[in-house]
Amino acid sequence: MRIIACLFALLSLGACGGPQRIYITHPASHDGESVTLAIGDGFDLAARAKILRAINEWNFALNGVVRFEIMANIHDASWSFIPSSAPAPNVPADLDDAYPLAFTMRIGSGGLVAVFTERIEHRDLGIVVMHELGHVLGLDHQPRGLMALRNWPGEAPCIDLSTVTALASLRGIRLELFNWCEVK
Repeated sequence: MRIIACLFALLSLGACGGPQRIYITHPASHDGESVTLAIGDGFDLAARAKILRAINEWNFALNGVVRFEIMANIHDASWSFIPSSAPAPNVPADLDDAYPLAFTMRIGSGGLVAVFTERIEHRDLGIVVMHELGHVLGLDHQPRGLMALRNWPGEAPCIDLSTVTALASLRGIRLELFNWCEVK
């Protein structure tokens, strides 16, 4: 379990120092729903790696109950990630929280996730994408944790118990079928 925590810390936070994300794990399910995703052109290799990291972390937490599947062709996917120009790329620091980093729009049984790449700056694109993937799964904003409108200082956002509890409740699935992280 410690190795998993350190591995996710390396992938998500960049080091095993500082806050550690330890995943509470359960036996995997293999009969879940598949949600197809495509990553649109326009993301550089580093951005694609962060998007894939977020998808992989969600797949680990979803534990087979639901699975994000990457499609090569954007037309074969129910959901698409696209880079977009920000409505206000140079926002004064005191107004920064009033402008989104990304948005998710449901269209029929799928939708679109637009990432305002100019607004990401020093933020972790992987965490932004993890948050948006929560919306893809149907989650609304929560006061704290991954699905909060903003991250709180000192937090290491991950797919936490409150996020998984909301998802289990939304989908009518037992909580212990999922995995979730705790920040230590």
